[in-house]
Formats: sequence, C-alpha cells, structure tokens
Amino acid sequence: MINLTALSGAPFLVLVYVVNLFLTNFGFNLYPAFTIFSTYGTYYIISTLNNGQGLNKRNKYLFFLHLVLLFYGFFMFYLYEVGLLERETPSWWGFNSLLKFISIIIASLAVIVTPMGKIIKSISIIKNISYFMILGAIIYYVIKPLGINFLSSDELAGYRYNGGVNSYIQTGQFLIAGFISHVLLYQKSKLRKILFAALLFTLAIFATQDRTSIGALLIIFGILFFRSGFGLSPFNFQIKKSVVILFLIPAILGFGFLQYQNFTSGNFESYKSVIHRLTISLRSYELFQETLPAGSGPGSQTFLMNENRINLELFQEDEEVEGLSSLLVNEVDSFQANVGSGLKLSPHNTYVDFLVPFGLMGLFFVICVIGIQLGAMKRILFNKNNSTVILDSFAISAFLFLMLSSLFNLWWLYLIFYRILISEK
Repeated sequence: MINLTALSGAPFLVLVYVVNLFLTNFGFNLYPAFTIFSTYGTYYIISTLNNGQGLNKRNKYLFFLHLVLLFYGFFMFYLYEVGLLERETPSWWGFNSLLKFISIIIASLAVIVTPMGKIIKSISIIKNISYFMILGAIIYYVIKPLGINFLSSDELAGYRYNGGVNSYIQTGQFLIAGFISHVLLYQKSKLRKILFAALLFTLAIFATQDRTSIGALLIIFGILFFRSGFGLSPFNFQIKKSVVILFLIPAILGFGFLQYQNFTSGNFESYKSVIHRLTISLRSYELFQETLPAGSGPGSQTFLMNENRINLELFQEDEEVEGLSSLLVNEVDSFQANVGSGLKLSPHNTYVDFLVPFGLMGLFFVICVIGIQLGAMKRILFNKNNSTVILDSFAISAFLFLMLSSLFNLWWLYLIFYRILISEK
C-alpha cells in the first residue's frame, strides 16, 4: 500500500508536475499543475511550519529570500492595479502571469521546507521517471527510421524526442536531473554500472537533439571525470591522472580546432542559435533598464520583447561587416522587422525571467543564484576533498540552462538538489 504521507511535500509536487506534463500531449496545459502548486503548496508550508519543522539554519535564508520575492510580487501588483505605479502597456503584470509566478514560488517554498528524507524520496522519483524516458528514447530510435513520429516533437521542431511530455527541451533538462539523481543514489556502484547508466542517459539526451542539454551533460561528464583523477573521486574507483590528461587534453584541443575550422571556412551556421539568443539578450538588457527599479511583472517580458527596436548601433553605416558580425547584424535586422507585431517572444534566459519582472529585487535574486553557482565552481577547481562534487557539477551545468532557456516553471526542481547540497556542506 502506498504511504501517501511519505509522498507529501517535494515528492508530491514532482508527481503532479510530471503527470501534468504528460497530459500536455493530449491538449492539456500546465495550469492545473500551477493551481495544485498554489493550493497544496500553501497548505503544506503552513502545516509543516506549524509542526515546528521545515526551517533550520541552513535553509531559512533561502526560504525568506523566496518569501520576500512572493510578497514583493503581490505588493507591486497592487500598486499597479490602484494606479500608484503606471503601466506603460496593458501587458505589464497580467493577472494570469501573476498566478503562474505565485504558484512556482509557493512550490519553491514547499520544497525548501520539505524534510531531507522526503527530498531524497523526490530525487528517487525523478530518477525512476527518467528511466521511463530512457525507455521511450529507445523506442524512438527504433521507430523513427520507419517514419513513425510517436514520442516526437512537431515538424517545425524537427521531430526531436520529446519524452512523452510535448517538450524536447524539458525532456532534456529532466533527463539531466535524472542522471544526477541516479549518480547520487548509486555513486558507490561498480565502474561498469556507472558507465552503462551514463551511456543510456547519453543516448536519451542526444535523442532530444537539444544542444543545451547535450552541453550540460558534457560539462557534468568533464567535471566528474576530472575530479575522479584530481582530488577526491565521488565514486568507489579512482582514475589515474595520466588517463584524465590523456582524454581531456585531446578533447579540449579537438574542440578548439573545430571552432578554428568553422571560423576559417566561414561555416557559422552552428552559431546561429547562439547569435539569436545574444540578440534577444540585448533586448532583454534594454527591458531591464526600462523597467527599473520596480520591474514590469511576472511573464511580462514575453509581451514586451517586440514592442520596441533594439536601441543599438553595432557598426558604422559604411563599415564592411563579415563573418559572425554579419550574422549578428542579420539577426538584429530580423528582430527589428517583428517590432510592433504583437508576437510573444521568450527571452530564452531564466535569469531574465527574474531580472525584467522584478527590477532591482530580481537583480539581487539573480546575484544570489550566480553566487551559489560560483561557489560550486570554486569547490570543483580548488577544494581537494570535495564531497559535493556531483551536485556542484549540476549547479555549474545549470549556467547553460539558465542562460539559454526560460525554465522558470522548473525553478523548484533545482531547489530539490540545492537542498541536498547545503545539507552536505
């Protein structure tokens, strides 16, 4: 019989979100999950704190940081609604966006107060769900050559493996979390079992064809491989330093040579996505400046992106532009052509998801997050006996996800792993 009490808190949130994600394949949206996050999350937070549980010296500052952000959202929304602060456009601080923001922050608060035993239970659930996604990836590899697009994204996205959740990006991100969960729970396994798991997760993540997920996985592999040879290995086995050097140096040199070839041959197609994200990052920076100090409200940045041109003169009119610079100019021109179209445009940046909506408060929040990630990098590079290396590798790989994807919906997922990190420090 299932012990429902054991699933309360973070484990319940994981299950609700994943079930809702699977239902998106059948035309459902994520608002039922957001509604449950708000109602159940509030109940769980209050009941846990009333029982004298949930907060301790290690997580209370994290709790109050999110609580301040929650009250700030309510307070600023009220100021805009009563007219004490003026909206430049009706797109600023829409009520639906506010509800979505509230639900995610409440879910985050619920994760923060969840006891450590249930946090471990939640990563076990993430691990098990990722196993099903791996199985789905194997099926995807078998049926795709037959022209069957089951478990695939739409034609526009290139029929990539979507994990059954209608999003190859979230599938890739969830598989990364699943791999970290697996390694955390089975880090004392034999080498062949670790390698076999790594192979399966690699095949599944490559099936998504999401470059951010693939890049994050390679970062994690590189860090774990490096630390297995230099310093304390997180596993039962130790790799010789000479072996690490033998693999890492050719890999770094090979990557450098590939970039050199691309530049010298004029093959810049592989950088197009990066240039696109750079362009909208420029616009996002402008929005951040325009909406200071209060911010424009949760979710508003997607509406505001195309309202104005990018106020930037990259080059002189008579200056000849070539290579990557030419690609950037073309991308900016393409962006300018859509100004005033009313089209929503994601900033593809989770940091921006906090910066633009909350102004200076968002800036403070982002600085705290980056501080955590820089702390992880410091431990990886300089701490010889780093017991948190697995979680630190995930935190560093998150630079990619948070810089190149809008993953505000999954913010609470990162907090599950951060709770374990601060408990082990």
